[in-house]
Amino acid sequence: MRELLRRLAGNAGFFVEQELRRYTAVEPDLEAVRGRVVVAAGDRSGEQFPARAARGLADRLGTTAVTFPGEHVGYLEYPAEFAEKLREVFSRAK
Repeated sequence: MRELLRRLAGNAGFFVEQELRRYTAVEPDLEAVRGRVVVAAGDRSGEQFPARAARGLADRLGTTAVTFPGEHVGYLEYPAEFAEKLREVFSRAK
């Protein structure tokens, strides 16, 4: 765990400078994705950036973000519950 944290800290500058700025600059083609995507957010994500971005995108698409168990990586935190929610969402999309 210490090694992982050390690597994450060492990559933080690069992540913020090179990646995060690019992610936040993307302007999606809303008409191209409207009705073709399911926007999701973790039910424990609160006001974390990924959840706020998901809710903002859903609003712009005229829909509501589907909530999945956990936070940003709910699939790791609650794999069985996440899988069940994913099955539910996919079954509605048929």
